[in-house]
Amino acid sequence: MREHALPPTREEMDEGKMYAVDLLGLVMFHNVLWIGQLLECRWSWPLHGDGKHKLHHGRWILMTFGTHTLFWDTQIKSYVHRFIPLIYIFSKEHETLESVRLSMDCLQFVADHFYGARLQPAALIRRLYAGHAAD
Repeated sequence: MREHALPPTREEMDEGKMYAVDLLGLVMFHNVLWIGQLLECRWSWPLHGDGKHKLHHGRWILMTFGTHTLFWDTQIKSYVHRFIPLIYIFSKEHETLESVRLSMDCLQFVADHFYGARLQPAALIRRLYAGHAAD
């Protein structure tokens, strides 16, 4: 954990390294920069959480929390949708309220640690699977 702990400043981060947040959260340099961009936004933005069911280690599933962008691609002359991950966690709880809370705590910890600011998503979006509703 010490070897992968968050450094005190963004400038001390290695672009190719993954850092541990709390016990189960993971973040990289670009994720931290995107978090900083969202803190500067004057408009509302959604936060999307989703389990990556094909990316797991035993019963521990990888979950991502992030937001979305839509931009004009001049080569294909069309709008392109892109998911921007902000934080990753491994969870045994698979998309439960507890795993969402852990993710939000880790995400806010990063925002506090590097920017001293509070993230303010307008909505939390979770995918629904097999017909059950989100918590």
